[in-house]
Amino acid sequence: MSIGPRVQPHEVRLRPVLPDDLPWLFELQRDPEASRLAGVKPRTRETYFAAWEKILKDEAIRPRLIELVGPGGPEPVGALSIFQAEGRNCTGYWIDRRHWGRGIASRALTLLLEEDARRPIHATAARTNLASVRILTSHGFRLVGYHMGEETERYEAREVAEFVLDATEADLPIERLSPLGPTERDLDDLAALLVDAVESGAAVSFLKPLEHSTARAWWQRTLKEMSPRSTMLVARSCGRIVGTVQAVAAWAPNQPHRAEVCKMIVHRCCRGTGLGRRLMDRIEQEAAAAGFTLLTLDAKAGGAAERLYARCGWARVGEIPRYALDTDGVTPHATVIFYKVVGAR
Repeated sequence: MSIGPRVQPHEVRLRPVLPDDLPWLFELQRDPEASRLAGVKPRTRETYFAAWEKILKDEAIRPRLIELVGPGGPEPVGALSIFQAEGRNCTGYWIDRRHWGRGIASRALTLLLEEDARRPIHATAARTNLASVRILTSHGFRLVGYHMGEETERYEAREVAEFVLDATEADLPIERLSPLGPTERDLDDLAALLVDAVESGAAVSFLKPLEHSTARAWWQRTLKEMSPRSTMLVARSCGRIVGTVQAVAAWAPNQPHRAEVCKMIVHRCCRGTGLGRRLMDRIEQEAAAAGFTLLTLDAKAGGAAERLYARCGWARVGEIPRYALDTDGVTPHATVIFYKVVGAR
């Protein structure tokens, strides 16, 4: 069903759901035809508003209102989000039936995936809901399989198609980032990446809490001061930076052959995908191509980074006790020193 032409990309935008949006969203989810296609049962007012009270307080859920921008101003046409279910990142959307068939859900999902770098993301659709199946597969979601969903207070008995959008190697291109040309979005992405690392306990020089503005200023200064012989790599998912590593040329005049590998960071949403190994392999190649023959680095003893570098063939020199503090600013940890010979011997 469609009452208008297909939308243009600039006509669809997302914004956070506000409390004032809830009455409209409540009426939207009561549509019987939309509920039938999705295989869900409309919620009562009490249940609906109680659920949204929790959603708006949960920082892990990022509900977005979908607006159609026209000559008369923005008009709400649906909602979508990434949320947690059974420990997994999941996504779902709901479009006003008056606007079905106009490409709004597809465009909104594109915007959401560009905005939120978490991966993998899971999704389900009633097997008979062919429009949703097409939208998910067109955005790279992979069909995992089918199962028969039992009837509950929320769902009708229906056959469910399960999908997942993986953070696979093919989704995550690695590129060199010029110290002279980072965009404002690049700086924000790098800041968010550093904040995520600190919040997850990674030993990357900073302590909790790390403000976004502080992290951004640090990256801006670091890139400005980077030597022309140094290399910085970034990995992107849906256009957002989700991984980085640097090979920084040694400053000492008697060490023109050495670079230090540092700030190897992978966002939590992409850990376990092999991205860290790919970043390390690529930075070694870039450093060798730049004429370096010796690379050094350090890592927190007993951490995931230490295990990664060992798997990558780096030689363990030794351990320095009480070298730095954990992100809590109190607990000391040991640091392991590694080196690797690359390029010409």
